[in-house]
Amino acid sequence: MGKSTCRPNLLIDIVDLVSKYSNNVTFIWLPSHIGIKGNELAYTLANAAIVNSNVDVDIGLELSEAYILVDRYVIDKWQHI
Repeated sequence: MGKSTCRPNLLIDIVDLVSKYSNNVTFIWLPSHIGIKGNELAYTLANAAIVNSNVDVDIGLELSEAYILVDRYVIDKWQHI
């Protein structure tokens, strides 16, 4: 299984879902989306999502992200005092 340093739990959830519902899915890295059918649409939709300020699905925080937010909050409070 691949590694993700920013959202490892999300990656595990995706792989589990794919394993549960299909044996015919393969994840591969492509160096470019240009000229590959379907990838142009995915690229367009991803760019449209960037400008969307609404969150359609809340996936929560990874534990490491929560730790960072808590650290920042504590440091900010400490600095303020």
